[in-house]
Amino acid sequence: MKKLVKLGMIGLGARGETLLATLFHFNHEEVIVSAVCDINPVRVERILNIMKEKNYPQPEVFSDYKALIASDNVDAVLIPTSWNSHLQIAEEAMAHGKYAGIEVGGASSIDELWHLVRAAEST
Repeated sequence: MKKLVKLGMIGLGARGETLLATLFHFNHEEVIVSAVCDINPVRVERILNIMKEKNYPQPEVFSDYKALIASDNVDAVLIPTSWNSHLQIAEEAMAHGKYAGIEVGGASSIDELWHLVRAAEST
């Protein structure tokens, strides 16, 4: 039996919405968005409405990404936030034993990229 992977999405802007549309194609018995987070309540409401329209299970909602990361209801996080916040969020997620997914470099220097490497290796 496959384990259900519970994803948390941190950042629900245009890129977050695009990623969510992709996740709708996954088998809901294998992967589900269990939690969402954004500081903008309008974005949260828009995403919840999209999920409801698709008959997708309603996720837990957070306005503080640290609370989402600490949740036992999340195995991994997708981080479609502004690029300058990826590094900090990804490092914190990995420190909490969560897998972290970012699409862009996530850092503005080689030294910052090494932070991600060290975080991944230590967790």
